[in-house]
Amino acid sequence: MVRKGKELNFGEGLLEGLREADGVKMGRPRKLDPFQQREALKRLKAGETAAAIDRTYGDHRSTIERLTPSA
Repeated sequence: MVRKGKELNFGEGLLEGLREADGVKMGRPRKLDPFQQREALKRLKAGETAAAIDRTYGDHRSTIERLTPSA
């Protein structure tokens, strides 16, 4: 079955396949919007600690640390 030019995978379930075809993102929404992510990364690069940044956004330190690419 094809919908909007994308082939559906019935092995994953019809509902999930339909959501993917319609462009719906699955999973938990991000805690920081793209602007906040960029600002947090700038502050990390400037030497500010993740704990200090997380207090600004009301998140946990690990949320901020996950923004940095893995080495």
